[in-house]
Amino acid sequence: MNKYMCVFAGATAALAIGLICATQQGKVLIHPAGQEITVQGSQTEAAAPKPAAPEMVGAMAAPSAEDFAGELKAPEKKADTVRLAFEANPTTGYDWVMTDPDGLFQEEDYSVPGAKKDSGAAADAGETLMVGGSGEHIFCLNPTHAGTGAVTFSYERPWEHASAASRTYIFEVDDDLHVRLVGVTGHNTASFPFSEEFVAPEITAM
Repeated sequence: MNKYMCVFAGATAALAIGLICATQQGKVLIHPAGQEITVQGSQTEAAAPKPAAPEMVGAMAAPSAEDFAGELKAPEKKADTVRLAFEANPTTGYDWVMTDPDGLFQEEDYSVPGAKKDSGAAADAGETLMVGGSGEHIFCLNPTHAGTGAVTFSYERPWEHASAASRTYIFEVDDDLHVRLVGVTGHNTASFPFSEEFVAPEITAM
């Protein structure tokens, strides 16, 4: 064995002895092929590789209203209501009767008494009215669906076939249940006691 081989063998032996000693102390770190290996005591364990950072494919878009379409509630629609107040006096047997052949409205109506008998003061409900004294018959109409229809109010007695007067209002209701008056027709007879020919409907949002 020449002197170079002896030197190489001696260096290898020294390195091995150093590794053995360091292994017993648990302080040796070896990096073969770039992988970190930790030597602890008499056992050698490979450290788990660090996970790679996730790749960003692209910027995330901000959520839009369409993304939450199922969770958003549409604003509640406010339908119109129509109010008509006709002069009337049920003590004469006459009263206003409504017909709505197209079923465009849901009707609520009530009467407001006129004057007390032999008195100019306003009558309370259930009190005797002066014959010929007038009160009011009020109709409140709430639209039920979209469409156009004619609603007729007749001033009549139940036992008579002909009416003393009639008023036919033509209303147009849109999809949002907003009401528009399109036209009105009517007639009076000699037995109609009131001079008013046309009652303008009050149309307001509910």
